[in-house]
Amino acid sequence: MFATAAAVGALVFAQSACADDLETLQAIPIAAVDLSVDDSDSHFMVVYERMGETATAAVFAGIIGAGINSAINADQDADLAKPYLEAANALPLRDIIESSIRSTLEAKGMELADAAEASHLLRVEIKDWGLLRNSFDGTQLTTFLKLHLIMKDGKERVWDVYQKEVGKQAENIENITPESLSAAMEKLAAKSGKRVAYEIIYR
Repeated sequence: MFATAAAVGALVFAQSACADDLETLQAIPIAAVDLSVDDSDSHFMVVYERMGETATAAVFAGIIGAGINSAINADQDADLAKPYLEAANALPLRDIIESSIRSTLEAKGMELADAAEASHLLRVEIKDWGLLRNSFDGTQLTTFLKLHLIMKDGKERVWDVYQKEVGKQAENIENITPESLSAAMEKLAAKSGKRVAYEIIYR
């Protein structure tokens, strides 16, 4: 169904965390985690016409978050997104990510607890997600997902990073159905949840 989309992974989303990470988890003694996943600020989008507006992938990564693209190209991308909106709205992205994190942590012996008993609070915020053109000169798109990870020790924020993932496969938009989009996003969400858990387990 999809062709390889290595270009995006290499250029835009190669790192699992931004360069301005508040801190790594290496020296943090995490005994038990209270986990919450928030999708109140999540945005499904298709990024196709806007991909050609930037000179470098690094600049483009910032544009996704800041939303400073031209109105014309943004409107064109919004039109491309319309056939997928119903499927996107029905996708239980938050539940998939939370289940993936929980099951991975539990499988590795990490204790999950309520806020009153946990040593650390982990908040996962779902940000932009959807379909992204896999290169500036190409025509194929792949799934992408951006998460904001915040961990607190009491009131102190000890970890604040953005995790960005893209799917391994890509396809021309005319061949991407709402059903195939949903299936690909489910896989990417589950993979992203595991990566969040691994950041904690293997710190």
